[in-house]
Amino acid sequence: MSAVKALKMLVGVKPEVPRPSDAVYREVHVGRGLSTALAVIGAVIVLAAVTAAAVLASPTFSSPMDLVQFVISGERAHFALAFLAAVVPPLLLLAWILRTDKYEPEPKRIVLLAYAIGAVVGLAAAPMVIYGKGSAYWPLLAPIILGSLLVGSLSIFATSKYGNEVNDHVDGFVYGASLGAGLSLIYAVVSFLDAQIDPLANIVLLDLPASGLVASSVFWSIIFIMTGGLAGFWLGYERTLDGEISGRDAVPALLVAVILLYVAYAAASVGGPIDMAVRGALSLYLIAISRKLLIEALKDEVAWGYARGMAPRE
Repeated sequence: MSAVKALKMLVGVKPEVPRPSDAVYREVHVGRGLSTALAVIGAVIVLAAVTAAAVLASPTFSSPMDLVQFVISGERAHFALAFLAAVVPPLLLLAWILRTDKYEPEPKRIVLLAYAIGAVVGLAAAPMVIYGKGSAYWPLLAPIILGSLLVGSLSIFATSKYGNEVNDHVDGFVYGASLGAGLSLIYAVVSFLDAQIDPLANIVLLDLPASGLVASSVFWSIIFIMTGGLAGFWLGYERTLDGEISGRDAVPALLVAVILLYVAYAAASVGGPIDMAVRGALSLYLIAISRKLLIEALKDEVAWGYARGMAPRE
């Protein structure tokens, strides 16, 4: 029954909350000193992960200075600019998600921590992305591997003391999307560096250098962010109902994530215009249903009195 409810989210149907648990009013007191320190460490991890992914992705980089030279070199400067063009839209999407959580805004230091966890997960998956793409089994294995890494790390976060910030399904979406955004950043780095090694990985659109790679990275980022958001939405929903999140609650979330990633990787395995059209349509669809789910979830928060100041203090 839980799996059916979770799958209905894929068509924009929010699972009903007949009676919320006291978790939606539970005040969370996470030590600011330690969480702030972890957030700072998280920011360093993100930067280190980006650098490490870049250095490890190409045998031509023997030192960090080689990476700097790569970024500023006139010959490949368009790839650096293209990378920025690929990263900015997903960050704007994440900013929109954070602004949507208006009745109980999440502490930014914990959001940054979730983002950093996602980047570490992306770094762990980077070797598989680099060396697995040539395998005929990769489109079959990638959704399961990446889906398990994404939902597994999100479940660990949600059951930790920092995950106690996940009071309901809106919070779950925010943290899931943040973790997915961290993963998508590393995925974009690996994709761009891989295009330097394997020119066939770059798709040229409209005769513009790296334009196809930009579009592809934007689509992957939206898919990872929204997949993480929907998985987190489900975990937050379970806390809303039961007051706690168990390992069993991660199974429906994993099912949702794997289905979405299978659609994306099936399109990627075909390649060409069909791939771009399918992943582009999937990205727009995920934004649409996520917006619908968040609007309905905010109505739940209004019904619980959040708009009247009854939201828990964090």
